[in-house]
Amino acid sequence: MRACVCFALVLTLAGSAAAQTNSRAQPRDEAPLLKTPLPDVALTTAAGDRIALSTLHRTKPLVLGFVFTRCAGVCSPFLRSWRAADSGLSSFHRLVLSFDPPDTPADMSALAAHVGAANDADWTFAVASPEDVTRL
Repeated sequence: MRACVCFALVLTLAGSAAAQTNSRAQPRDEAPLLKTPLPDVALTTAAGDRIALSTLHRTKPLVLGFVFTRCAGVCSPFLRSWRAADSGLSSFHRLVLSFDPPDTPADMSALAAHVGAANDADWTFAVASPEDVTRL
């Protein structure tokens, strides 16, 4: 089964770094990625539960953000901006997924607490296998 994400937000640090070093780089057209089916990968939540990606979009569209917990720059401000926009995004579920293999569910739990979303049912912080992150 494949999960269908109505809106996918992908944070790609490598892409933004490349764009900064090459002033002639054209931004990628992300419109074709909207409503693109995603593989139904296995996730381990910050609470340690194993779930399928498809369980997160059953009642609401899913907004997906890739982060890593040792990020010293953009990740926390990015997540805080999502948190500040919660009133405008109440019809979405947010998945914050680490793309850094050393991140653990405990690391993601600490990140959830750091941004004030640890007890919010509309937020899921999780890790996945490196292979599944690549598939996404």
